[in-house]
Amino acid sequence: MFNRNVGSTSLLNVSYQIHNNLPHQQTGSSSALSQKIPADTAIPTGSSRHRGRGTFRRLLATPDREEGGSRSRLRSLASNLFRRNRSESVTPSRSQTASTERAGARSPLSMQFSDLSGRFSSVSMKLRNRERDAQYARRRAEIRAERTNAALASTATAETSGNGAIRSQVSTSIRNALLNTRDREDAVFLMVGYSPTGGGHTGRTLDIIDIALNDNNLKEGDTAIFHVPSIWNDKPRPSQLDSLAQKMQARGITVVMAEADKSVHGYLKPDGSSDDPKILERFALLPKRARADVTSILDAKPYAKNGDFAEMPSISANHLMDSLEEIIGGDAMRTKVKVLTDMDPSLQKAAKIYEVPGDNRVDQQNHAILLALDPNLRRIQNDNFRPELGLLAKVISGNKEHVSHIGLGDRNTLLGVVNAARTLGIVPDDTKLSARNKVVDFLLANGNPVNIKGPGQVQGIMTHGDVQTAKDIDNVVYVYAHGNQNAVAQKVNSELDRSEDQARLTAEKIHHQITRGAETAQEYRRTMFVFCGPNTLRTNADGSSKGNAMHLAYLADGDGVTTSGAGTHGEFSYLHKSCGSQSRLLALPIAGHNEQEANASYLAEDDATGEYVTVRAEGEHLDAAVNTFVKVSYDAAEGKYANGTMQQFLASVSENNSYARQGKQILFDNMISPESEHIRTTEISMRDRPELTAARKYMKLAFQAMVEIESVLNRSPGEEENLRDPGNIRIQIQMSQKSAPQTLTLSQLSRQLNSKRDLTNLLGADSKARDLAGLKNMTRNLITNIAAGSLSKADIKREIHLIKERFGHELTTGF
Repeated sequence: MFNRNVGSTSLLNVSYQIHNNLPHQQTGSSSALSQKIPADTAIPTGSSRHRGRGTFRRLLATPDREEGGSRSRLRSLASNLFRRNRSESVTPSRSQTASTERAGARSPLSMQFSDLSGRFSSVSMKLRNRERDAQYARRRAEIRAERTNAALASTATAETSGNGAIRSQVSTSIRNALLNTRDREDAVFLMVGYSPTGGGHTGRTLDIIDIALNDNNLKEGDTAIFHVPSIWNDKPRPSQLDSLAQKMQARGITVVMAEADKSVHGYLKPDGSSDDPKILERFALLPKRARADVTSILDAKPYAKNGDFAEMPSISANHLMDSLEEIIGGDAMRTKVKVLTDMDPSLQKAAKIYEVPGDNRVDQQNHAILLALDPNLRRIQNDNFRPELGLLAKVISGNKEHVSHIGLGDRNTLLGVVNAARTLGIVPDDTKLSARNKVVDFLLANGNPVNIKGPGQVQGIMTHGDVQTAKDIDNVVYVYAHGNQNAVAQKVNSELDRSEDQARLTAEKIHHQITRGAETAQEYRRTMFVFCGPNTLRTNADGSSKGNAMHLAYLADGDGVTTSGAGTHGEFSYLHKSCGSQSRLLALPIAGHNEQEANASYLAEDDATGEYVTVRAEGEHLDAAVNTFVKVSYDAAEGKYANGTMQQFLASVSENNSYARQGKQILFDNMISPESEHIRTTEISMRDRPELTAARKYMKLAFQAMVEIESVLNRSPGEEENLRDPGNIRIQIQMSQKSAPQTLTLSQLSRQLNSKRDLTNLLGADSKARDLAGLKNMTRNLITNIAAGSLSKADIKREIHLIKERFGHELTTGF
């Protein structure tokens, strides 16, 4: 019988752990192994001789299959140990066990079990790796077949349109560049993808490439392949792309670009809150997206001139990788390709399939703040497999690439402040008060007027009418609040102008000043308000800006009113952790934005920043929050500027250790931190977790069904009427673009939603995963009631809206 005192690690424990780490839908030899110990098998502890022996014998019965009879040898050794264990199954007394444990001794049988466990684990790992390689090979064959079929149709179209000759010339030039890079010693292919949301991902990614250029990690003969995200919110792609591409061209680097067909997009509602339902809906409908324009990198667009990033053909990440591998070969994919992303999981997944090593791939991200990590990273373990994180697990990728984590205040992102200090003549020996006064005088002379009633976001400098020089100012408050910026400006304006006589407003006053009534409170009268944006300051004769308003406010140790993005909160944190700042912050996290809410909580709880941070409470009126913040900040200003020089501040903002440099060092110099590796392994564990996969697929199912029902409603007049024959309304469900859509009537879908077995078949994932805060019931009841004809059209629309909002509230999107 099994003796629980035999050793600290039993073969059954090891095999049980191996099973739990194996993919759930395997074939071949490793599948046979995993099926011998189902996940719900109890691990014997000596209390049941029959159960222990039976389970062990099932292990020994596992067929050989591969590995040159390794399992035969393992079974032989295990059988001998099993028989020996039966003959020596006398349980030692407690005193004997305690004595052995105190001496740290291990019995020969325990050592043999440990050796067996190690060899068993090694064989299992080899089998898993072999199955994984076979799975990737099958997927590559599928992708190649897809491309072949699509290319035939594409070639016919090109010949009909008369564009065949032009495309042939372009294809030849791209092929030659790729082959030149492949054949050139030490040359690299850099593949780049990112999310266009907000512009921050774009800038952060391009910064890494710029550093790599400056450090000669990218050089003549290399090729850069940009998998450019689709247009976001109808905004043109930033000019930074052209500037960087031209810099690369000047170095002899070929730049090729194509649009991604599956970009990650975030959205905001008109009130400035995160539009999570829209984010989820877009993700759910991606399997139904239109096919990309081209299937080969040879049909991409080589960069030639300014403006080329405006339009380009689209291509899927899989087809991009497959066509590249077809030209340069598998060896070059494994040794010469590097992949840099900032929220482009599709490109990372495709690179994994085509065997680009994880050591040659990096994803830059700031989502680790949403994960449960070890205590050293301020989080608790074992909270990453909740169904609510299903979409986040996809967004963060987890495809074995390294992670360049953008933390809050761990690195310097303020090198630009050094230039601002130089412009104003601020030196290390200046007092903080002197630096503030230099900043205030510069802003008074160079700030643009605030147009409180103008279109767009308020930008510029706002002060009381009595202010003429820095002597009239005691504090500086900067505002960078996106959707709340205009509301904050309205509040400040109303406090500065307490007079009822609006006729006193005169055009003769200095551009940024407004004549005010005598009733203005001191904290507003003697505070300079800097509303940050690209137009806060005047421009030079050549059209360039006279400076970065927020950097100037940092030099003055100004207090801030900002949303809770990683950029602003990271800078605030760094100012406190490294620069000796005593500034205060009113944090206005975008409502429903998971990451921003986590960022604000981090600063409010952190030892270095907590006492200086106020997070606007849920339901608190913005005017009241601003009023309190301005008063508290003004009262603390005297102490803030009483002592100290700029020595520590200027030294810290001069340090060359930015997050962009971190990303470059991971990708090109293989400098991996323990923190980065821990985040990487955590995200890998989430990638194919069954409950997270099931949650994603259920969300896709629910949103696809609701969108198709809405389409039927929009074609059917009469809000208060019921749909005709609703049970026979036909909808299509599609889990991925490579899978065929399933057509169902609402009655059929209702039956499947009410059957665990049918739902599992429909999703291709385990439907028994824990419910998403009641969302399964809500969705099931909606479909059932519609199919039964018990809801009017108006009721259906209202219920669909509520369920979408509930999904958005419960699921963590990463935005």
